[in-house]
Amino acid sequence: MAKGRPGAGLLLKSVAVALAAVLAACSQPGPSEGTIFEDPKPAPGFSLVNQFGDPADLADFQGRVAVLTFLYTACPDICPVVTSHLRDAYEILGEDAREVGLIAVSVDPDRDSVKEAYDYSERWRMIDRWSFLVGEEADLEPVWAAYYIDPTEAGPQGSPRRDANAARGGVSTLAEDIAEAYTITHSAPVYLIDREGLLRGLHTLPFDPEALVKDIRALLR
Repeated sequence: MAKGRPGAGLLLKSVAVALAAVLAACSQPGPSEGTIFEDPKPAPGFSLVNQFGDPADLADFQGRVAVLTFLYTACPDICPVVTSHLRDAYEILGEDAREVGLIAVSVDPDRDSVKEAYDYSERWRMIDRWSFLVGEEADLEPVWAAYYIDPTEAGPQGSPRRDANAARGGVSTLAEDIAEAYTITHSAPVYLIDREGLLRGLHTLPFDPEALVKDIRALLR
């Protein structure tokens, strides 16, 4: 009987093992619709306060898939769109929503109190569906920096936000009201954090709630 070349069987076995490893890696669950983080890193932790006035820590969501974004309650444009998409995603998830934690972190510490976060959440029918987190500027700034959020404040024509310590006596009520109507220019990325606390992906506007749900469910497997 003819004998095979020495080591041929070992070579074939090595190839089979390598191929199995590649296929296993390809079959691992993960996002596919948004921006994918090829080298997942631990999501930076933080501790803030939610819309009920209770302490809330990112670590509280360990074991679930966390969906993290950055909003503010007086936002006239981007935030309502993102909030609406998150609400739609929650409803599409159905029973799977129990394994998902939706988190919104404020970018407006001057005006986003616990009450404002509660009222906003109630208005958008999200009161028991997410955690809207607020805090002092000193508490929020490290969170913004960790997630590459850079809130800048500007008035309707791009004028800087007024100095809260400026003289008030000679300013009319109307001027005060106009000055208060500033907007915060910011992006509202939606980060996906897996059950182990690793950053796995990112969605930015415009995005489809269905696509977000597809990525969430991939991380739930």
